[in-house]
Amino acid sequence: MMAELYKQHIAEKMSRFQRILEATGYREILIGSGETKMQFQDDMAYAFKANPYFREWVPLATRADCYLQIIAGVSKPKLFLLAVEDVWHTAPESLPTGFDQAFNIIEYGSIEELKKHLGSAAAVFINETNALGTVAENWNTLAVLHQIDYQRRGKTAYEQECVREANRRAVPAHRAAQQPLMAAHRRTDFGRLSGRL
Repeated sequence: MMAELYKQHIAEKMSRFQRILEATGYREILIGSGETKMQFQDDMAYAFKANPYFREWVPLATRADCYLQIIAGVSKPKLFLLAVEDVWHTAPESLPTGFDQAFNIIEYGSIEELKKHLGSAAAVFINETNALGTVAENWNTLAVLHQIDYQRRGKTAYEQECVREANRRAVPAHRAAQQPLMAAHRRTDFGRLSGRL
């Protein structure tokens, strides 16, 4: 069910972003997931969380250095995934089964290799840092960001189901936490009533 909803989600997002490209005059939008930040004077990274513009498209919340490319007039986005051999860390997060069909997936090993796949001067780059050295006026361009933010107000069926699933998972924990809190609250009220607090 989720794979089918996700397919519809990507089709709707592509339609919306094609309209954004047309309205703003850009040829493509490149969205980065973000980069890993290292702790000061250490070889250990902070916990990574992909930026919301990327997560809106790709359910890879903990995979850094990924890029999503949406090109005007092209029906399928490209997803660039950093693929370097690393013996020290766990395998990178993968897409859920069936979700990979929504993208043309390209693995790359370095920023230089990634740049060979890119190259449009009429591209907007959305990312926390300008890791690709994009010209300043094309990095986090407000006209594009505002339109993306505006279209995000309407949730697709996939996004609505994700919210429902998050609530289904959260309810048992909330109920479990409520019982001891309510018990403590009753003890506090009893103490106040009996003049001991």
